Amino acid sequence: MNYELLLLKATIIVLIIVYIISGITIVRQSTVKVIECLGKYYKTFSPGLHFILPIMIMKVRATVDMRETICDFRKQTIITKDNVKCEVDGIGFFKIKQPEKAIYAVSNYYESISQLMMTNMRNVFGMLTLDEAQVSRTEICKTMLQDINKITQAWGIEITNVEIQSITPPENIIQAMSLEMESERKKRSMILESEGEKAAIITRAEAKNRQVIIEAEAEKQKEVLEAEAKAKAQQISAEAQRRSFEELDCFIGNKENVRDFVLTMNYIESLKEMSHGENGKVVYMPYEATKFLASLGCATGIMDKGNKSNEFFMRD
Repeated sequence: MNYELLLLKATIIVLIIVYIISGITIVRQSTVKVIECLGKYYKTFSPGLHFILPIMIMKVRATVDMRETICDFRKQTIITKDNVKCEVDGIGFFKIKQPEKAIYAVSNYYESISQLMMTNMRNVFGMLTLDEAQVSRTEICKTMLQDINKITQAWGIEITNVEIQSITPPENIIQAMSLEMESERKKRSMILESEGEKAAIITRAEAKNRQVIIEAEAEKQKEVLEAEAKAKAQQISAEAQRRSFEELDCFIGNKENVRDFVLTMNYIESLKEMSHGENGKVVYMPYEATKFLASLGCATGIMDKGNKSNEFFMRD
């Protein structure tokens, strides 16, 4: 009798231990567990050690990954606004914010997000031409992100990013685009070449203009220097003549005689030059020249003074 009682107690203890062990639930990092009690949502367990009442009372409905997840939806054929069929491949990223909504608000959130992205992509591309779609990938992704998040908020899911991986037009469109790109490159090349020629012409014109300015500056400088040299020579000549007059004045002692003497000598020099010209055989003398001839007597008288006159004319 005691043996049977002892066996019963041991059995009860074992059952209690098994019950307790079966109710222990461990939730791993970055995941949560949605718990149901009697078929109804009870609680969401965060990472760590938890205990539930097993055997038809509480159970784990689903384990939800809380990390950002990739949703690689299938490549599909879409028609653009200009009736071009293209194959578009894209990828999305989502993150679950409310696990209980993701489990109870939608039957299969992963497949639902994938279908929603493909449908929304067809709608967005249908409002754009092929050229607009190829250059507006960023705007397309932003539009898709906003439109999809409006729906997934009710599922407790946030779409974090949408990317267009490739847009593949038909083969004939690719060839036409290739020809268009080639012609565009030739056009840019011609434009750059013409701009280079234009710049070269402008540079040569500026260089020629600069050369003309420099030559004009040099000619001006030359004329200034020649004028300064001529003025300097005239100044030196005038200074020499002034000293000669002073010496003649000191030698003759009469300013009137000095003036007559200088005028006479200048006239004689003029006659000498006239006689060497083409009409040197005939020399016409004006009436006023008799005054200078009369002055020759004065000059002769001065020249007859002897050694003093010779010394004067022999000076350097």
